Amino acid sequence: MSEQTITAQQFGRRLAALLTSGRLSGLPRKVADRRILLKASALALPRDGELSETEVNLALTDWLEGPARTMGLDHVTLRRELVDAGYLRRDDEGRRYLPGGAAAGESFFAPEVDDLDPRRILEEARELKERRRREHLSGG
Repeated sequence: MSEQTITAQQFGRRLAALLTSGRLSGLPRKVADRRILLKASALALPRDGELSETEVNLALTDWLEGPARTMGLDHVTLRRELVDAGYLRRDDEGRRYLPGGAAAGESFFAPEVDDLDPRRILEEARELKERRRREHLSGG
C-alpha cells in the first residue's frame, strides 16, 4: 500500500488479509499494515469516556483472544503500542485511559474508517473463507 489515504474498503480488505491468513508474530514492520492493525485495535475498544487500566486490559484481551487471535501479541504490548501511537491517552499515573486520541499519522485513514466495526469485518471474512473452503472441498 502506498502512503495515500486508506479508504474504508481498503482498510477492511487489508485487515481481513492480515488476520485471517495465518498467525502473525507481532506487529508487522510494514508501516501501512502496522497502522491498520493498531487502528483496528483502537476501534475495538469502547469509545466513550475514560477507561480504567483494567477495562482497557479486558477489552484488549477480548480482542486478542477473539477476532484478532492471530495477531501474535499480548494485551500489555498492544496497550503500550496504542499509547505510543496516540490511539490511547494515559493519565499521568497510568491508571486511566481515554480512547480515540489523535494518533500520529491519523490522516493516513479516510474519516469513514472510524465508523467501521473491525470485529464484524473479521467475522465476515472468516465466514467467507470457510464458505469458499467448503465449496472447494465439495467440488463446487
